[in-house]
Amino acid sequence: MKKVEIAITVISMISIVMYLFLIPESSLLIIVSFLLLVYFYSFIGFALFNGIRLMDVTKKASYKNISEQRIIGAIGAGIALSITVLGIMMYVLAGPGGLIILPTGLILLAIVTVVGYIKYSKNKSGYYIEIFKRIVFFSGLGISLFLTPKFKWLDIRYREHPAYLNALKKANADPDNEELWKNVDIEEKKMDNEKGK
Repeated sequence: MKKVEIAITVISMISIVMYLFLIPESSLLIIVSFLLLVYFYSFIGFALFNGIRLMDVTKKASYKNISEQRIIGAIGAGIALSITVLGIMMYVLAGPGGLIILPTGLILLAIVTVVGYIKYSKNKSGYYIEIFKRIVFFSGLGISLFLTPKFKWLDIRYREHPAYLNALKKANADPDNEELWKNVDIEEKKMDNEKGK
């Protein structure tokens, strides 16, 4: 399962770079790869963190040497990671809720880290190291995104299309103004026509 997780994570990071360079369908690749990670951590994270193979998830014998607390902790870590990954996706795509979901996930990861560190200091189990690796990666990415100014992603992505960028910023500043959103659509069509030439 680790190989699948690493492959999906690498594809997710590549899709962000593609998105910044306006490569067609990169936003779709972001959505698919990040949602795969969300589902992965939400539904089988507990098995991944406990070293249970995917084909053995339904076998009772797989859980013989794993305490109930450890399974609950792995489920909690998986949920915290999945919320953070979802927040990263929403933040990169400037989607609604990104400013709420990402900090929520980061707070949950901080709680998991504190609890995990307390447990790790008692028994030095490799189980916690596996979780900490993921927490460091995704919380580092999430924090760096969250500390980036609101429109920096848009500035980078649409650096060669200032008219569209300006229209988008104005519309975001006054989201209920339909006229501004119509202007965004007009500028987007112009931008698409320029790219098509």
